[in-house]
Amino acid sequence: MPPEDSHQPRRRSRKRRSRKHLEQRSLGQRPSGQKPWGSRAKTAIARTPPTAKTPAQSLRLLAPAESTMPVRRPNRPAQTSRGLPLVYQPRGQLTVPRSASRSPWPTVAKLPLWRWLARGLIGAVGVSVIMGTVLELLGGSQYVSHPPETDLAAAQVSDSLEAMTQLPLGEEMTPLQGQIEAIAQKAAPLDPSIFVLDLDTGAYLNYRGGNPVPAASTIKLPILVAFFQDVDAGKIDLQEQLVMEPETIAGGSGNMQYSKPGTQYSALETATRMITISDNTATNMLIKRLGGSNLLNQRFGTWGLNATAIHERLPDLTGQNQTSAVDLAHLLVQVNQGELVSLPARDQMLEIMRQVKNRSLLPKGLDSKATIAHKTGNIKPMLADVGIVETPTGKRYAIVVMVRRPDNDAAAKGLIPNLSRQVYQYFQQPAPAPAPTPEAIADEPPPKVEANADP
Repeated sequence: MPPEDSHQPRRRSRKRRSRKHLEQRSLGQRPSGQKPWGSRAKTAIARTPPTAKTPAQSLRLLAPAESTMPVRRPNRPAQTSRGLPLVYQPRGQLTVPRSASRSPWPTVAKLPLWRWLARGLIGAVGVSVIMGTVLELLGGSQYVSHPPETDLAAAQVSDSLEAMTQLPLGEEMTPLQGQIEAIAQKAAPLDPSIFVLDLDTGAYLNYRGGNPVPAASTIKLPILVAFFQDVDAGKIDLQEQLVMEPETIAGGSGNMQYSKPGTQYSALETATRMITISDNTATNMLIKRLGGSNLLNQRFGTWGLNATAIHERLPDLTGQNQTSAVDLAHLLVQVNQGELVSLPARDQMLEIMRQVKNRSLLPKGLDSKATIAHKTGNIKPMLADVGIVETPTGKRYAIVVMVRRPDNDAAAKGLIPNLSRQVYQYFQQPAPAPAPTPEAIADEPPPKVEANADP
């Protein structure tokens, strides 16, 4: 005898269906003589205690027992052992309806294109933020791999010089402005940026001076200022020995590259060679000693240099390092006034800059009685010279000339001396006598009138 809680399933005899009966079922119609859908479910629910959970209760979600209207469907629902409704399919195939098998998450293959793009963009931003944080925690690389877009930086520069810099500006040098513009426009395809400032009166000349341009070796000037700042702060001793390591050795200008790795140079000698012979190896050694380009760029920003930044180790042949004529003039003014470094450090800096070996640019437009402390820059897309000039009459002015050129165009070597000569001749002219004021005219005694001697 089988156990009491078991029973043998009842075998249901398969009836032979008529052709009409099969056609009605295929069209979703209730075959003639058949009870409405859900009638069996009502009977099953009526015979089941209220606390019991039967498969028929699941059927009520699809075909409520209260409804008397037949539901058109191609197949008659049945139940699984778990109470999920099944649908009769062709022989040997059973599937769960979409309402019972649908996942709460959308199918990846059916996502629209804009969702793919949005998810990809969000993922890329998240990865970049995480990687940037990790690199910052680890100290980052010594050099920034990608410079900011030049067009974006140029768009942020205002036409107002007061927005670019805190230079003590006076009146504009109108007569000189017209002469410089005429020379610059005739020099096409060369594209010069020029800024001149009278250090005594604040009179200035500006010709595209706010445009960001490749710095070439003029980037070594702010590095020199940062070096003497650390000397003033006691962080660097001038006689400290710096080791020339293999990663700092660079080709191009300078002769330190021919020494063996491990050779030591004093900090003062390294800074001097960086300026006087524009040594690239010395520059890389000082960048490393000062904490790397990221820290230097932050310092440049605190000085008010909005367009100046180091993005590439020297030699920067493609012009990734950036600056502007206004930035370099602002730097010279701050050094001259003793704002960034002490007065002894300023005097030592200017003395190093007077020893620059290349005299073919700004100095070529001066006479032998004038003195200049300057720094040159020379790469294929850029030729530049920046400095402070003192005339024989005692006038002093800062001048910055930066010429963008197509692929090492030699015409730039003639343009810079020509511009320098025009500026120097302007400052050599005697200052015009000031116009008398109404108060001075009123204080003058009246002219004497001699009496007529004739009878």
